[in-house]
Amino acid sequence: MQVDFGMAHADTSRPEPILVVEGMVFVDSNENGVRDANEQGAAGVRLSLLSPCDRLESTWTNYFGYYRFEPPATEFCEIGGVAVEGSPDRLTTANPILFPPPTEPGIHRIIADFGVRPERHP
Repeated sequence: MQVDFGMAHADTSRPEPILVVEGMVFVDSNENGVRDANEQGAAGVRLSLLSPCDRLESTWTNYFGYYRFEPPATEFCEIGGVAVEGSPDRLTTANPILFPPPTEPGIHRIIADFGVRPERHP
């Protein structure tokens, strides 16, 4: 007995875009908004993805100031930016960093770095 379920040999559906948002939060010692070779990452900074959905995705920078959002955090709703949470007066770069949500299939990698002023101790 042979049964034909009518399945196509190849999936003809269009693959969805895959979004990865990553970057560095760095201590901008000269406060020029650009990461210089001698400027270290800022650990423990909280960042959030921006989207029109009610679901909030956030993460923290690691010891080296690096952060990364990837699926499944980036696949349930259109992501249009990333923002540092907390004291906006400490930032030396734009916050949030906005970008158009990808519409084409494939992997889309967004690099978004943020500079923060060094902490001043009395």
